[in-house]
Amino acid sequence: MKLTKEEDQVICKFLKIVAEEGGKEMLKLMQFVLMKLSEEAIQMNAAEVVLSQVLNYKGEKYNTRMVIQYSKVGEKTLEERAYEIADRMLLSGSGNCDLREELKKAVLAGYNLYNEDFDDEV
Repeated sequence: MKLTKEEDQVICKFLKIVAEEGGKEMLKLMQFVLMKLSEEAIQMNAAEVVLSQVLNYKGEKYNTRMVIQYSKVGEKTLEERAYEIADRMLLSGSGNCDLREELKKAVLAGYNLYNEDFDDEV
């Protein structure tokens, strides 16, 4: 997409405001990005789209990850599908799948990694 100089200036000004102030403008931008990425995921029939990057923030490096998952309204919810998959994994044991790998995916996909349960780790 080729932008005119004026369009480019408007977009750059908007992104600068978002970067500096956040707030309502950041929410609008994220809603737009979510909508567009969701449409792309549905069009590609990708049940999950993951964006990850290494971010340098105040001299420290962080791994960041954003995931988009979708399900069609009126069909099984993601939660219902997750229970079915968990039940199948438990019934089949580790013979048909790498249970540790599947649990890792599940934790990354939805478990709150900062849950208080982790405070008791040795």
